[in-house]
Amino acid sequence: MHIQKVNKNSDTIISRYQKQEVIEHIVVRPLNGNDSITEITDLLHRAFAKGSYQPFNYPAAQQNNETTAEQIKRGRGCVAVIDERIVGVGIVWPPAGPATRWGYPRRRVAHLRQLAVEPDFQSLGIGTIILNACECAAMETGANELSGSAPIGSQQVSFYKRRGYRLLRYVSWSNTDYDSVIFTKPLVKNDRFYWIRFLVDKTKYFRSFVIYKTKHLLLTTAVVFRDVAGTISIPVHLRRKARKIFTKDPWKRRFKMYLTVKFWKKKFMAMSILRWFCWITRSLTKRLNTGNPIEILLYCQCPAIQYAEHLRRFAEVFSNDPRLHFVVTFEWYLKKTPESYKWIRKILPYPEVSNARAYLREWDMIVAADHPMHQLMFSPRKCPTLQIGHGGTNKSKPGDSNTRPYGKYALKKRTLCSLFSKRQPLYTRMFEAEEEIRDLAVRVNPLLKDRIVVVGNLVYDSILNSVELRKQFRHELGIKDNEIVVFVMSTWRDECLFRSIGDAFLEESRKLLGKYRFILSIHPNEYRPRPSGDRVWGEYLRTQQQYGYIIREPENDYVPYLVAYLVASDIVLSDHTCLVEYAALLQRPIVCVPVNDEYIWKGSITWEIFQFAPKIHDMADLHKALLKVKENDYPWDKLRQLSNTMNRHPGQAVNLIRNEVYTMLKMQHTNLKNPIDNAIYSNCYKDFTGEM
Repeated sequence: MHIQKVNKNSDTIISRYQKQEVIEHIVVRPLNGNDSITEITDLLHRAFAKGSYQPFNYPAAQQNNETTAEQIKRGRGCVAVIDERIVGVGIVWPPAGPATRWGYPRRRVAHLRQLAVEPDFQSLGIGTIILNACECAAMETGANELSGSAPIGSQQVSFYKRRGYRLLRYVSWSNTDYDSVIFTKPLVKNDRFYWIRFLVDKTKYFRSFVIYKTKHLLLTTAVVFRDVAGTISIPVHLRRKARKIFTKDPWKRRFKMYLTVKFWKKKFMAMSILRWFCWITRSLTKRLNTGNPIEILLYCQCPAIQYAEHLRRFAEVFSNDPRLHFVVTFEWYLKKTPESYKWIRKILPYPEVSNARAYLREWDMIVAADHPMHQLMFSPRKCPTLQIGHGGTNKSKPGDSNTRPYGKYALKKRTLCSLFSKRQPLYTRMFEAEEEIRDLAVRVNPLLKDRIVVVGNLVYDSILNSVELRKQFRHELGIKDNEIVVFVMSTWRDECLFRSIGDAFLEESRKLLGKYRFILSIHPNEYRPRPSGDRVWGEYLRTQQQYGYIIREPENDYVPYLVAYLVASDIVLSDHTCLVEYAALLQRPIVCVPVNDEYIWKGSITWEIFQFAPKIHDMADLHKALLKVKENDYPWDKLRQLSNTMNRHPGQAVNLIRNEVYTMLKMQHTNLKNPIDNAIYSNCYKDFTGEM
């Protein structure tokens, strides 16, 4: 087998279909004097480079050749080679000290210093092979354990836990700007001291876990204190101390300040006064019934337009109710991307408040379209919290029996106060479109039994109301009457359509231009630069407009353009994106590309689509698959049956949503004019034009 040498400035990647071939031809051997230190250093730089999926500043990403040579000299190393090219490296330091102490075997721990795989060859099992070789090398040095460290919350921690390593303790290294966790794994079986060491390690881990959580609790309190210090009367010297906490003081000096009673007393007094003042003010206004509107906070946690679109459509359901007042807050990192922030503010033109003020104020309800990164302000005991979703619930992770919206992220995280208690739901209510999906989620997560309610789907209603505009949409898109429109939909990450078979698809589809028109849609996250330096597929698709492709841009309004493209299309080619469910609702024939079953939530609508929809395993058969659909060689009966069962509440979403929200707010129901026919439906297409 010959694998082309990957140029980081090229568009060549290793697809998931080549995994078995790579595993069969990989060779793992010890490092020798003929191996280039420069090549190994460059590999470490690429593997540990900072990016959107790897936000840590690893020291290995900046180390020089002398550091690499010193690492190899002090220990043993092994490399993974394919076609005489190094694609992975692992370095192990032998245990230090004597093998015995006082006549008893001593705990000898080898240290895994660096393990890296070329970014283009990751997720192919090479890292596991190198790790096994490092464990064998550690045993040859007389070690009975192998340990290492990785940033907390990183992908490396999950990688090592899946391979039998257990967490030992939390640490903060002097040469890093992040907190790390030490992990270890016993290499020798039948150790008579194993359980004693296991209990000692668990005690150390619990102690470091408490210290780590306490440190971050203090850090969070300092953040809030810093933001609030300028809003109330706090002594100048105390504000100066708070500023020092976040500037140049090291951690030891910070903890000394934390131990002073004066600092804590004034800090908590200021926070308590401000918190109680907000609570008393809101309580008095409610009790006196002064006519203040009900305040609802829209929590937008991600720089993706679809989140903002679903929040806006929820707010427009109550646009005719003057009793409700909507306010929006964003995560702090959203403003670091000005373009995304500008588009999202255009979609959500409501008054904005900061995260600190959003936490301190008392709200009548908090609404989110996805799970928050920080759960500080989400407490169903204080105020009703609502999760409306941002699309279909169809995706899953390998080894997980539930989907993300109804999995562990729908429950509150464990804290020091709730370390040994049962985790509680994060939301008062969660909106779902279908009874079948609700029952499926409750079977996997019974804690959500009383939280998930079925209210229909606003997007479903908009799609069905737009079927009559098919001719108008095709005319504005410049599509002729005799042209067959193929809508190509793709999700993101390595398993998406374009990353796996994108080049083959574009090559075959160009041959069909003239008879077919192709609309290309990819997830907005695929327009961001990739940390590995590989092709940015969103930007690459923009270059294909010169051949006649229609591209759905990420800044286009999510629902209007999606509905227009779906209604105007004749055939849909898709992977496991949740948008494929909208195509099934319109009874558009769907042709799928192969996707690993572990990425699709079993029992979801997407899973049912993949049971009967034809699949294209080779893009050379693209034309044959489209001809079969054109000649009615398609399981239409199963598609119609699925379409009829997935929307059991047509046109009722607005009323069902209002009933649930008014019940949560304990408000009197009012007979408002249905905004589906005016506000939502008309505004949905006011900016749509055929010029892409």
